[in-house]
Order: sequence, then structure tokens, then C-alpha cells
Amino acid sequence: MKLPPAERCASILNMKIRFAIIAFLFLGGSAYPQQNPQPQHKPQNQIATADRLGMTCSQILAMNSADWIAKSVQAFVATNDGELRGIRAYGQCYDARTDQLAATLARKGTGPKKTALANLKDFQAGIESFTAKTLADVEPPAEPAKTAYAALYEKQFRYEFYEVYIQKTVKPPLPPKDSKLVVGKAPEAAETKSMGAPAASTGAKSSDLPPAPTPKLADVPEGIAKKHPAPPPPATAAANPPSAEPAPKEVDPFTKAKNHFGELLGLLPEEKVHEVHSAFGKLFSGNPVSEDLKVEVYKYAIFLLERPSDKPFAPPPF
Repeated sequence: MKLPPAERCASILNMKIRFAIIAFLFLGGSAYPQQNPQPQHKPQNQIATADRLGMTCSQILAMNSADWIAKSVQAFVATNDGELRGIRAYGQCYDARTDQLAATLARKGTGPKKTALANLKDFQAGIESFTAKTLADVEPPAEPAKTAYAALYEKQFRYEFYEVYIQKTVKPPLPPKDSKLVVGKAPEAAETKSMGAPAASTGAKSSDLPPAPTPKLADVPEGIAKKHPAPPPPATAAANPPSAEPAPKEVDPFTKAKNHFGELLGLLPEEKVHEVHSAFGKLFSGNPVSEDLKVEVYKYAIFLLERPSDKPFAPPPF
């Protein structure tokens, strides 16, 4: 049945109004999120790219860490976070290089065995424990930048561990014809920087560690000094003084580092000295460590104990 013209127009108008409302709700609802987007966090790879200032990791690692961080500080002077961003970028590149080296050695079958990897894991756990205890006990308390630098410099030990296996794959040069090397006997292998050999002992040698600082003794009372005066020097020494004093013996790097570590250790509060000294001793316990690596470990420990006003004992490791 046909509707009257007036009713037909009203029906068509109502249908148009309904379609207009539906279209508005549909289009308006879909457009709303576009007008008010939710905040999105930048992916980690975008952050890393920004921290690298458009440079590749190879270019960054070609610089020493101090120069790179200084460059980062200048680049991010407006945000005042260039130091931490520079440390973070250099550390990420350093880890990537170590990971690539480890994967290459594993693919070639020339990498460390399970025992060596277990020794490395124990050594890293000891380093992390010692670092945490030391940074918690130093006075004044470690700032965020000091903690970040410690995490960066700690990476040297893992890279040097794998680096030794590259050296092992390089064939040594043949000895000259007039060499006195006995046929049938291999030359002794040079001591390496790695924790790659099985542990030969269960504890660190006392010569590897400085003695724990002891409380200072009081001065001798004057009365005791009078009753027990110091004996006079031998007559022969007084009659025949040495013509010239012998030249002081040059202290080797390991002894020098060990002595300075002991000095800084003695500056800690008495209740914290034993804790730090014990954690440090565990680094050499159960792991054969070469003299070269001992020096590097001591330098790292000295860096952790140094106060902001102290002159650095050694330059950065890389």
C-alpha cells in the first residue's frame, strides 16, 4: 500500500537521519583514537641508535671510552645526560663485540670448554658480588655515574677471556735453525689472562692479597721508653758508614697495585673492611689467575675504592 506523499517524505527523512547518526558514531569513534593517540615508548633499538649519534659500534670502539663519553656529553649538553648515555652506548657495543667473538669461536670449535666457561661464570659472579659490596661501603656513597662506570669497566674481563682463544688458534712462528729447542718437547705455554684452565687450588694464595688492615697501636708510653731504651747501633756500622746508599728497587706493577689497594681498604670504616677484603679474596679462590690479570683486577678494585678527590691510580682499561 502506497503511503501518502507527506508520510512518504517523513519516512525517508527519518531513514536519512538514522543513517546520518550511525555514520557519525562510526566515523567519530574510529577517528577519536587518531586525534588522541596513546603515548608510546620508543623501542630500545631507537634509543640505542640515538645514543650512538649516528655512528656504528666499530667506529665507537675505535675510540677509547673517555673520548667517546666526552663526545656524548657535548652532544647531549641540552639534556644533561650525555655521560650516562655515552657509558650505556659504549657498553652495549662492547658487549656486542664480545658476543660476536664468542659466537665465532663456538662456530669454529676453537672456543672454551665447559670447565673454562664454568670458571668464567664463577669469576664474573665474584666480580659482581665484590662490586656491589664495595660500592655500598665506600664513603661518600657511589653516585650513579660511578656505578655506571663500574659496570662498563667490568666488561673487560669477559672480553679478555675470549680474546685468549684467538691467540691460541694462531700458530706460533717456527724456531730458527740454530735454535736449541729440543725436538719432541713443546715449549712451555705462556701464562694467559683467562680463567680457562681447571682450578688447581681451593683458595687464594696469601701473596695474592694484601693483609687486612689492623687497628693502629697507641704510642709507647714515655715511662716504658725510659726503662727500655732502644739499643745503640752496632759499632761497626757507626765506624764504617756506607759510602753510598743503594738505589731503591723498582716496585713491580702487581706489588704497587696491591699496596695501594691495601691503603684504600684501610680508609673504609672498620666494620666494613673485612666484608670487602673477604669478597675480594674470593676472586682468586679456585681460579688460576695470571699475574697480568691480577694487576687488572687490582686496578679495577682500586677504581671502586677511589674517592672523587683522589688522583686516579690508573687510566681507564679501554
